Amino acid sequence: MKEEKDWTQVSTLVKQVVLLEVLLLVLERDRDRMQIIPALKTSRALIRWFERTIEGIRFVLVARQTTLSQWGGHIVDVVQRQDCREVKVWYQGYIRTMRYMNGWIKSECEEWLLHYWEGKNTSDEMLLDEQIKRGREGSR
Repeated sequence: MKEEKDWTQVSTLVKQVVLLEVLLLVLERDRDRMQIIPALKTSRALIRWFERTIEGIRFVLVARQTTLSQWGGHIVDVVQRQDCREVKVWYQGYIRTMRYMNGWIKSECEEWLLHYWEGKNTSDEMLLDEQIKRGREGSR
């Protein structure tokens, strides 16, 4: 049974999904670039650190996508424009378009990443580590 949520909650969840998708892409690209830098002395350790972070971000992303679906929302389309990321969301029979400025996305992704690495809470989120641990405990 789909649980209906109001648009404010759904739009917050969509924002989180968009940010996590971008963060995941950036981390994967940065990890891949690290593998080809010959002068980087600690590349193996850094790559492992990035891989663990990517795993954690993926876990939280899937959880957010699942919740969005359970709440009756669905991201229909994502288009990267020159100045923003345009996201079309289906919710309660309507398609709504949301735009996130590139500079804002970059800033928010950096904050998520720093908070994740430092183990601190973000303003509107539980610790990613806590969510990952709960997810792993729940799957055992």
